[in-house]
Amino acid sequence: MGLLSNMDNMLMSEELNYDKQLLRLEHSTLLASLTSEQATINHLVVDAVNQQIGGVFFVNGFDGSEKTFIWNTLTSALRSRGDILLAVASNDIASQLIPGGRIAHSRFAIPLDCNENSTCNIMQGSDMGNLLIHTRDICGKKNPEAQNIPFGGKVVVFGGNFKQILPNTRLGTCANEFENRSISEFADWILKIGDGNIGDVINDEEKEIRIPNNILLQNGIDPIHWIVNSSYPSFTENYLIHEYIRDRVILAPTLDDVA
Repeated sequence: MGLLSNMDNMLMSEELNYDKQLLRLEHSTLLASLTSEQATINHLVVDAVNQQIGGVFFVNGFDGSEKTFIWNTLTSALRSRGDILLAVASNDIASQLIPGGRIAHSRFAIPLDCNENSTCNIMQGSDMGNLLIHTRDICGKKNPEAQNIPFGGKVVVFGGNFKQILPNTRLGTCANEFENRSISEFADWILKIGDGNIGDVINDEEKEIRIPNNILLQNGIDPIHWIVNSSYPSFTENYLIHEYIRDRVILAPTLDDVA
């Protein structure tokens, strides 16, 4: 009855106006093509919707790992039953890969410049507000404890590549900021060398580049020993620690140097 009373809501009508028969056929084809891992993800999400227990999921995968295939399977499964599902992405190109997809900032009125006090500009009683209410009714758990459940008990599925998520520099320490600044300055210096914008010209093909003292090792009796000790301090105490080995490397320009 609630859905029928909101049919004058254009956003609601748009989300309920899918060809369910066509979506059922599409879902049958997509479901049969899922890998075992994709099928597990699909089952977990659909099961959370069916049981109305809510849930927050994150599908982690690099570009080209067929996350869009999972989104299309989920959207066809739920929309073919008449459920309201809101598919959003962070940019216009990605949103067009999902049927009925929209840019998240447009759909949820997310401010472009966000901080810890930012809120979405969605008014109570508006078409968007009512759409979210009914999306919650269909996809989430309806109980008095909903306010204590993430996203009010609505099933939410995120997807992306954690490696591409930038750190929140506002929460960093002074040491982090100094390290990041040093790395940035070094990267800028390397870029200038590659572009030929630094160094003294020797001839048409060569330049003499002065290496800054802060990245030079002091001369020692045994330069190889000095390099190893600088790159791997206290090696005998730390060589079994994975992070210690992972975060360090010595580059050699030729194989003869390695030998």
